[in-house]
Amino acid sequence: MFFDSPGDEDSSPFTGVLTPGLLQRCSSWPPQTEIMKLWSILNAAAWVTTCTKKFDHITPILRELHWLPINQCILFNVLVLTFKALHNLAPAYVQSLLTMYTPARTLQSSSTFSSVIPKVCTKTYGEQAFSYAAPATYNKLPPEITQSTSLGIFKPKLKTYLFELAYPQ
Repeated sequence: MFFDSPGDEDSSPFTGVLTPGLLQRCSSWPPQTEIMKLWSILNAAAWVTTCTKKFDHITPILRELHWLPINQCILFNVLVLTFKALHNLAPAYVQSLLTMYTPARTLQSSSTFSSVIPKVCTKTYGEQAFSYAAPATYNKLPPEITQSTSLGIFKPKLKTYLFELAYPQ
């Protein structure tokens, strides 16, 4: 999960059940109002888990817990589903939303999995659709992540990458 942290044994059961379950439902980009609600839940879970005050700065607490911010959690879910679809691990209806890019001739990059980004009619809703957002974000990942051979290798590399983006040194 995106809430694994060293020393999770003493974490509150509240965070283990409530927060990941809510975030698992975000397989596409929700409206801003929903993201704000999820931020509130994540912050409350962090305060309860660490027994800190409500007005303490939350970013260091989230970093200490090794929790991704909401936007990265949503990206994590979308990219894991994309990886599964590109490697035939997802249901057929999800796989049908993505089209693999196959070059006309053999290239050095042909060993990497990349997806065709479809054209969208409306910028507002079209770019939020899984069929657009998934390949657009997946193709931006570094090759050391996209060339992973299994889901067990892909997920930790992806989480580390998103964690480093969220909390730069």
